[in-house]
Amino acid sequence: MKKSNKVLSAYVLRTFVFIAMSLHLLGCGGNSMDEIEQLRVDEGLLPISTSRNIRLILSDSGEVKIVMTAPLIERFAEKEEDPYNLLNQGMEVVFLDSLGNLEANVTSEHAIHYPEKNILVLTKNVVVNNMEGDKLNSEYLIWNSKTKKITSNDFVKITTGDGIMYGDGFEADQDFTNYRIKNSKGIISVEDEGL
Repeated sequence: MKKSNKVLSAYVLRTFVFIAMSLHLLGCGGNSMDEIEQLRVDEGLLPISTSRNIRLILSDSGEVKIVMTAPLIERFAEKEEDPYNLLNQGMEVVFLDSLGNLEANVTSEHAIHYPEKNILVLTKNVVVNNMEGDKLNSEYLIWNSKTKKITSNDFVKITTGDGIMYGDGFEADQDFTNYRIKNSKGIISVEDEGL
C-alpha cells in the first residue's frame, strides 16, 4: 500500500506542476521578453489608486473653507519620490469665507498634489478669480495650503477693474486679495465704456 501511495503522490505532484506551468505559459502567451520587461519598467508609473468625480471638502471648526472638485485623481507612491496625486483632467478649488460666500476660485487643466508637503502645483491654463472681480491667468502656479499662499515664477496676467498687469512672478494670499507681481511689465488702463 505504501508503494501505491508514493506512486499516486508522485503522479499528483507531476500533474500539479504540469497545470501550473501550462497556466504560466498561457498567461505569458503572446508577450515577448521585451514586452514583459517593459511592463516591469513601467510598473513604477502605475497609480496605486484611482478615483473619479472627486469632491473634497476641507473645514475648520465646522466651517467649510475649501472645496476641491476633479474628474480624476491618480495616487502615486514611488520609493524614490514623495507620494503625489495626479489630476491630469483638470480641477477646481473654491475658497469660502466664514459665511460660506465665495472668496476665490482656482481652475487648471492639470495639477499635481504633494500631500506631505501641503503643496498643489497647477499647470496648463491656470485661472484664479476673486470676489472683487480680479482675474489671474498663468501656466504655472503653486498653492501652499500650510502657508495659505499662491506663488509663481512664471508669466502672469492680472485683469482688474482698473487695468491689465503683466509680470514674471506672483505672490498672493490664497483668497487672491493681497497680491504682488514680480518684474511687472506695465499697466494698461481699461476705459469704462458704459457697458
